[in-house]
Amino acid sequence: MGINSEDEVRLLVDMWNTRLVTDRHKFKLYDGVLTILRYLRLRGYKMALVSSSSRSQLQLYFNMFAINKFFSTVIAKEDADEQKPSAKPIMKASEQLKVSPNTCVLIDDTEDGIEAAQKLGATTIGVTWGFNSSQRITDARPDFIAETPKELYRVITEKLGC
Repeated sequence: MGINSEDEVRLLVDMWNTRLVTDRHKFKLYDGVLTILRYLRLRGYKMALVSSSSRSQLQLYFNMFAINKFFSTVIAKEDADEQKPSAKPIMKASEQLKVSPNTCVLIDDTEDGIEAAQKLGATTIGVTWGFNSSQRITDARPDFIAETPKELYRVITEKLGC
């Protein structure tokens, strides 16, 4: 992407965080995501958020969308000494949830997240409406692919029986 130093990364992150604050009214959850989170919580599923974003950046999202209540644990960039595709952040989340990683379902919009979950034997769902292209998600070979939140809901309810 042409980013050559940690200073450039910090500058871009700071610019993004400033935009989140100033343009927060322009950001929204994808239609159907809140329905999925509510559905899973009502059925008693433990949920973790594992992200390469910083805790402060995640807090901005939580403040905007009030979704932190859905997650029993949050693993941010600074909470793990390695990032995806290392399995360590997902392993840490499963330990905090007190569940075996091979009983987990990971939903991710990056091939790194899918690869990390596959290392642990977790079921993977690649979503194509996020950070990466549909082709990159397909190439990661998740167990399931969802191109919309509506398809994700169908995979969760019909194919996984949750």
